[in-house]
Amino acid sequence: MTSKAAITTDPKRAKQQARDAATRRLIETHEDEFRTLMREEHEARGVEYKPRLTAEERARQQVLDLFAEYPHLKDDLQDGLLV
Repeated sequence: MTSKAAITTDPKRAKQQARDAATRRLIETHEDEFRTLMREEHEARGVEYKPRLTAEERARQQVLDLFAEYPHLKDDLQDGLLV
C-alpha cells in the first residue's frame, strides 16, 4: 500500500516522503520488534522509553477512564443494560 501524501515535484522532498512512508509501513508491520529495538536503544542510552499507544491501547485506556469516572456503567454493561 502506498502513502496518500501529496505528490511533489521536488525530488529531494519526494525521496524523504518515500523514506517516511516506508518507515511507517515497516513499523506498523513489525511493531513488536520495533518496540523491542527502541526499548533496547533507549536503555543503552540511559533514557526511558515510552512507546506511543496503538489505537486499541488508546481505546482500552479511554474505556477504563470512563469506568473510573462512571463506575455504574461497568455494572450496566455486565447486566446488558447498555443499549
